[in-house]
Amino acid sequence: LFAVAAYALLQGTLFVGPWELGHQCNHGSFSRHRWASDLLGAWLHTTLLMPYWSWQYSHAHHHKWPNHVHQGEGACPKVAGAGARDSAMDKFERALLAVG
Repeated sequence: LFAVAAYALLQGTLFVGPWELGHQCNHGSFSRHRWASDLLGAWLHTTLLMPYWSWQYSHAHHHKWPNHVHQGEGACPKVAGAGARDSAMDKFERALLAVG
């Protein structure tokens, strides 16, 4: 168990820096030349086995619609009448809310 925790800590420490630099390249913050930012970002994301171009597209969508109930893709509240709410996680959430 200690070895797994140590491994996770080491992996997180080593890979967060390159991922964050690749993330900033996606925003064009690395260089005033977009091609340089994209070149470094693609190389960094490739070394981390994460596709740069498809992530760049979805990340732009994330910034275009942050926390939008219908257009956004994450951290959105549930909307009455929008989609099924009978998943196992929804039932678990309702049970927890009923208890406390």
